[in-house]
Amino acid sequence: MSELGAYWRQQPHLRLGQIVDNFARELAAQLDFTENLDAAHRVLEDDALLGMLRTGHGHPHVAAREYLLWLGDSGPVASPPAS
Repeated sequence: MSELGAYWRQQPHLRLGQIVDNFARELAAQLDFTENLDAAHRVLEDDALLGMLRTGHGHPHVAAREYLLWLGDSGPVASPPAS
């Protein structure tokens, strides 16, 4: 998920939702979810957004950073513990 942070820094003109959406599409393709790529990317996107909300931070960049740090090796479909 450190790739999401790198992608975010390369695309400063995009909103957080656009970045997560684009990243989720690319991640779904990399994970070879070819049967239903749109559904796979929506699941990954939803998980990332819910994970950021669960951090309890009011600022998106702080929540995203904490989520990415927590995620580490957990994989793209894990849920962080509530703060």
